[in-house]
Amino acid sequence: MKIDKKRFCRVMRIFVLFIIFAVFFHLGYSFSKVEGDSMTPTFRDGQRLLVDEWTYKFFKPEKGEVVILKDPEKKGDKLVKRVIATEGDTVQIKYGKIFLNGSELKDEFSNEAIIFYVNKEETLWFNENINEIKIPKGYIWVMGDNRKSSWYGLVKIAKIQGRVMK
Repeated sequence: MKIDKKRFCRVMRIFVLFIIFAVFFHLGYSFSKVEGDSMTPTFRDGQRLLVDEWTYKFFKPEKGEVVILKDPEKKGDKLVKRVIATEGDTVQIKYGKIFLNGSELKDEFSNEAIIFYVNKEETLWFNENINEIKIPKGYIWVMGDNRKSSWYGLVKIAKIQGRVMK
């Protein structure tokens, strides 16, 4: 029986690509879909994101990173949020603005006033001026890039499922 070398090479390339993808996703990568407008303008509703699920098993989240986390209000749902503060930082909301370590946080995402937040017990509240809080060990403070239409608050690092790849 004669083997067609061209066909054999094509089948082997497809097989190798399949193995690479299988290993890649088995090692802690997945896709997630943005639902809603809390991360506008960075991500749009319906946009698919590549998520790195293994980095936070070895490293802590850093300010500015975008993370996927478990929704504290709806079991099984996931949220996309930006890390604003990490352990030891102080955060305060005054007049709908974020103050990080005593200085107003200036970012490129929005000048809109903040409307929602989540407290340490992960309960959703309407915005009000809050006292300065120090981010405790094992927590981060997150918020969507659309400041007008996104809740904010403390989240346990253990509830983070991964880091969004850019």
